[in-house]
Amino acid sequence: GGVDSAVLLWKMCENYPDEEIACVFVDYGQPAWLPEAQATQTLVDIARERFGERVELHKSKVRLDVVEMRTGAGTPGPRIVPSRNLVLLAIAANLTTPASIAFGATAEDREYPDCSRQFAINASVALGITVQVPLVLMTRETILEEAKRLDVPLRWCWSCYEPDRSDGIAFPAKPC
Repeated sequence: GGVDSAVLLWKMCENYPDEEIACVFVDYGQPAWLPEAQATQTLVDIARERFGERVELHKSKVRLDVVEMRTGAGTPGPRIVPSRNLVLLAIAANLTTPASIAFGATAEDREYPDCSRQFAINASVALGITVQVPLVLMTRETILEEAKRLDVPLRWCWSCYEPDRSDGIAFPAKPC
């Protein structure tokens, strides 16, 4: 449901116009799972309107240790969930039986060990399918430029790992 994932979806639809595109949302216990799930469903619905019924959504739930992720709402810094992307890729491979998998690691994510080209190569070997990281060299700025070029409906995205709940509201109307 985030900006990177939405741009990735639109790019995959553009680059593979005759292929089925399966999106996967996983509730792994992340603090913002609910608005992420809602944003994902909305974006997939919009993509289906724009690109046709070939876009589908699969959902799964698994529990990962998210303790290291909680650095405090609005506090900058890494949100680390050990082996998260490897688990998510394995779930995607299991749910969809894909020809290949793409995930939205970006240049901004380079501090995370599971957000690199080398990780994608290793995951490809482990999963027995091609794992693509088409955004891996893109910065926030270039991703937003690509979103504009692709006409991604950014107002429906949710990009916030840990929303501020200090006001007693479960989730703010806008992501952080």
